[in-house]
Amino acid sequence: MVEYGEPYLVVEDYYGRAFFKALIDRLVSEGHLPQDLSVPRRNIRRLPGKCNVKLKRILASAADEYHPIVLVLDAEGRPANEVRRRMEQHVPPSCREDIKIVVLDYCAEEWICIGLGIEFSDDPVRALRSWLRKRKEASADYHKYMLAKFVPELDLERLIDRSRSFKAFLEALRDIRPR
Repeated sequence: MVEYGEPYLVVEDYYGRAFFKALIDRLVSEGHLPQDLSVPRRNIRRLPGKCNVKLKRILASAADEYHPIVLVLDAEGRPANEVRRRMEQHVPPSCREDIKIVVLDYCAEEWICIGLGIEFSDDPVRALRSWLRKRKEASADYHKYMLAKFVPELDLERLIDRSRSFKAFLEALRDIRPR
């Protein structure tokens, strides 16, 4: 059995760490990613800020030990190419080849909406809140800490078919090197 290096993720939200850990574990268990792939929770870090100088140090340090390094960014409705271009300015030249940048059109909630078949236009968080209220009760609401709880319900095939950023995320994680 081949052992792979460990990927390293940098994500936007504090609660995104648990979401991405649960999502990767599910993708591995269902055969969308190599069975030997492991992403320990310590390898999922919160983005210190898109223009924070600390980010360069984090990426340079991680590049010495991990591959790939995947940055998952929220475009929040802005053009994805613009968000990617701005982030690339903060990636140290020494590790550019090791870093994969995945830009979600809005935020992680868009993957939840797509995976659950919830229609949204420009605000997946609002759509998710509305869906929860209809599904449960009038007082049900959505909070960021709930992100990971949706992972078991997601239709992964729908996500793969309908989300450009989800496909990019999968491809970034598949770019792993044997140890």
